[in-house]
Amino acid sequence: MSSATSQVKGLCGGVIKVDTPKQDDGSMQGLGGVSHAVMASSSTLWENGTVLSYSFFGGTPFQRKKVMDVMGEWTWYANITFKQMAENDANATIRITFDPKKGSWSYVGNLAKTCVGPAPTMNFGWIDDDDSISKKERGVILHEFGHVLGLMHEHESPARSGIIRLKEREIIQYYSEKQGWDEATVRSQILDVYTKDSVSNYSQFDPTSIMMYFMPGSMNEGGVDIHETTELSSFDKGNFQHSITTNLAD
Repeated sequence: MSSATSQVKGLCGGVIKVDTPKQDDGSMQGLGGVSHAVMASSSTLWENGTVLSYSFFGGTPFQRKKVMDVMGEWTWYANITFKQMAENDANATIRITFDPKKGSWSYVGNLAKTCVGPAPTMNFGWIDDDDSISKKERGVILHEFGHVLGLMHEHESPARSGIIRLKEREIIQYYSEKQGWDEATVRSQILDVYTKDSVSNYSQFDPTSIMMYFMPGSMNEGGVDIHETTELSSFDKGNFQHSITTNLAD
């Protein structure tokens, strides 16, 4: 598929990425996390040295701590700083909710600025209220904050078609049954591929990126299992810094 990704609108009308389908047993689908490609558009990346203010709207102390403990890992590799604001601060750039009925999603990069507070710019739907963070929760938080920093889904990379050919019918049926998505949502979140001129940074397709969904082999023509991973790889870490410094000069 060669058309650019159709977009899903958030509460403020901006572009969001809906993530982490929930399985029948209540657990979260795995999210990728390791290797060689970080796909982004220079138009949504933050400038080097940006301080992103954030505020929690709801959530328990345990849920908030999990997010804060994990989100900071991105700042080790990207020239971005997070600054916590008071609870329910409508002026914070990133406004985080924990609505279990709304799934996990985030506005992409600086598009969060198009959403006027106090409307949320991201939501975590399945972060448990306990003092032990699971690998799945860690993967979800890393993935969503990848979107916060401007990263897109790896399975929408222009380089995907030469590596993995997805089975449209099986994928539409799977996400309809498991997530309740209609066909348009499945296409915008999974099937559609960005055109080469709509993204400014991507390399070879990386099926193990933190921005890649877990997918069983039954969903693609080659029967390739895309396994669950929940950590950033050396390529995720190194390439993100490069993507910002390079594309600001475009």
